[in-house]
Amino acid sequence: MPYIQPQILINTQQLILIFTIAELLVAIPMGQILKRIGLSSWWALLVFVPILGLPALWALAFIRWPKDAA
Repeated sequence: MPYIQPQILINTQQLILIFTIAELLVAIPMGQILKRIGLSSWWALLVFVPILGLPALWALAFIRWPKDAA
């Protein structure tokens, strides 16, 4: 029985576009949340670095927020 290779329905450019849109859907609200708690919204860019995003979220959960310190 010959091997039938499955067709790829999404090419690489489409996959990159899908992941970029998904990450922006997380980064934009995260930037707004960071701004409200008194941190720079630029920290939301950590969402784009998979290895740093989760530890940054944990650090954010347990650090003293600047608005709490005031």
